[in-house]
Amino acid sequence: MTSIYFHEDDYCQIEILPIENLAFCMKQAGLINEFSNEHWTGAGWADMFVRAENPISLHEKKIPVALLEKTLGNVLPKFDEVYTGYSSYREKCNHISAFGQNEDIVVFYDEKDGLVSNIWLTLDIRKENDIELAKNIMMALCTLGDFIIADWGWNFVKEINDLESIEHYLQKRFW
Repeated sequence: MTSIYFHEDDYCQIEILPIENLAFCMKQAGLINEFSNEHWTGAGWADMFVRAENPISLHEKKIPVALLEKTLGNVLPKFDEVYTGYSSYREKCNHISAFGQNEDIVVFYDEKDGLVSNIWLTLDIRKENDIELAKNIMMALCTLGDFIIADWGWNFVKEINDLESIEHYLQKRFW
């Protein structure tokens, strides 16, 4: 039985969103960057920025879970169980599933009423073929509609079909 863990702080930090959110997310990324620069102490931040809700949720796109699973299953194997938590605390997630070969490149999603509510990623690029795998994930997701990727920690917002920009971004994430 395979399982995967994500730290609770990583929930939707690298998320896939409907393209209708592009301008909003670009503006949010700019506000986050300004806030970060204003509150940096040299050893951390003096305050926390709370993002506003996206105007259009992924759930509103009414993507059936079965369709997402079929699409991702062509690229990655599915984990049997998903856990979240912090420090040494772990909790099984009942409405969250994930696809990935290991813990480095993972697609997580949660569901409500048989529809996808959120999709988020782990993109720990450790080897060159991780970049190709991540691009293959983006191409697979493109078959489901028009989406953007918003990596709030890296201040990166792009359409997922812009593979040249995605590859450049993934190269920066290479450890």
